Order: sequence, then structure tokens, then C-alpha cells
Amino acid sequence: MFTYRLGSRIPIPLRKRASRKGGASGWLETTCTYSRRLELDRFLEQRLPNGREEIPWSAMAMILILARLCEPSSELHLAEHLYEASAMADLLGVPEEKVNEDRLYRALDTLLPHKKALEKLLKERLGELFDLDYDLLLYDITSTYFEGQAEGNPQAQRGYSRDHRPDCKQVNIALVVSRCGMPLGYEVFAGNRHDATTLEEIVAHMEELYGRAGRVWIMDRGLASEKNVQFLRAGGRRYILGTAKNSLRKTSDRAPKDPVATARHEATRGFRTDTIVVETSLCPP
Repeated sequence: MFTYRLGSRIPIPLRKRASRKGGASGWLETTCTYSRRLELDRFLEQRLPNGREEIPWSAMAMILILARLCEPSSELHLAEHLYEASAMADLLGVPEEKVNEDRLYRALDTLLPHKKALEKLLKERLGELFDLDYDLLLYDITSTYFEGQAEGNPQAQRGYSRDHRPDCKQVNIALVVSRCGMPLGYEVFAGNRHDATTLEEIVAHMEELYGRAGRVWIMDRGLASEKNVQFLRAGGRRYILGTAKNSLRKTSDRAPKDPVATARHEATRGFRTDTIVVETSLCPP
């Protein structure tokens, strides 16, 4: 049975001081140091305790974290090239032959149920280490598509394709970041779900993690709808929301005394003029 202790230091031989792409092992050591300061090692060991598996899931999860931070790539690339070419095997003590694509994917499945707890831990520790503020939250949605039928994934559906692949099934990925670009939370939605229908769910999740007071939400017009504006106002939330001119005009005509500031900005880029209409509610009712 292979024995592994997350966070233990193992001397790195000179032959693996650099990867094939010239990345020094110092990147890995630095990333390991910060993962310990974030208490990720303790979190993984507590949430993914050792069982009958040959390689602990906590070790596989740490491999995924290090690879994502040092050289983002697919799990297949990590298993077939990156792990062997880097110093991770020596640093973590997990033999190269034990890291394969299937084990990496199963590690993701094992970690997923702990998503909310992990987000909470990172929020607390990152806030302490880097003095992050959460007064301004930027929310947007993207999508990723699948080649094939994706029959094992009920969220894989055909919908509006940002990749211009309407023939492929996809999922929508919603992401919230801070003003400095630090990811604060994400959710995966069905590929046929309209962007505007995700707002209430995301806001509720973020307020559970970070509270409501003092937050300003910034979103593009893909999330604009009368229902969403009513939801944001009803909760006294502050927001900056891109919206269509006709929708803004209807809202302003119906509630002329509502404290809504509108801005129209003519931005000329070469020979092209773009009109951006913004609805804001920076003074909650």
C-alpha cells in the first residue's frame, strides 16, 4: 500500500529541477507553500479521508490543483505529459505510473460534493492573506460544448452557442469574480437555460457566502430582464446592469421617481460607434 502525507516535503533531485517547457520547480514549491497557507492540505485530508484506494483522493486533488495553477491544461495532458515532465512526482511523492486520466477524473467527482465548503474556506483564507474586498461583484456566463451525445450528462443540452456550434450539446458556466479578478464562486447550468434565469440563484449563493451589505453587482445586458430588476430592487441591492434602450425607457416612464440613474455613452472605435446604455441603482430604495 502506498503511503502519502499531503504537504510533506520531499527533496527534488537535480534531474527534475525544470520541466520540458523550462518551468522551474520553484513554481511548484511556491504553489505548495501557498496551498498550505490556504489550509488546502488540511481541508483535503479532512474532507477526503484515506480509504481503501491505493492513492488517496487528497493526493490526487492536490495534483489537480498544482497543475491548474502552474500549467493549465486538460487532465489527459496532465496524465500523459505534464506530471512526468515536471517535479510533481518528487515533490508530492506520488509515483508517475499511478497518475492516469481515469484517476484524475474520479478525483474531480470525489471533490465536487465539497464545493460549497471549499468556496467558504477560500473566501476566508484569501481574505485574510490578501486583504480582498468583496464590495463589487462581477457576474457573467459562458458556455462549453461537447463533441458527441453526452448522454451521461443531463445538463448537456442544445442552446444559444457562443462558440457557434448549435449542433453540439453544451453546458453554461456562471462565474462571479471580485474587482481584482479573483474568482469567488461558480455554478454549472443546463446548456439550454437562458442567462437571465440564473441571477436569483447566483445572488442567493453569493450572499450566503459573503453577505449582502455593501455589495454592488455588475452585469451585462444578457442578464437584463424586468423580473431581475424587480428582484434586485426588492432586496435593496445595488447594481450596474447593461440593458436595452427600449427596456430602460419603459422602466423610466413607468416609475419616473424611482432613484435610477441612466447613462448613455457614445464610444467611437475607428469608424464604428457603439452605444452603451446602463441602468444603475447605486442608492437602494
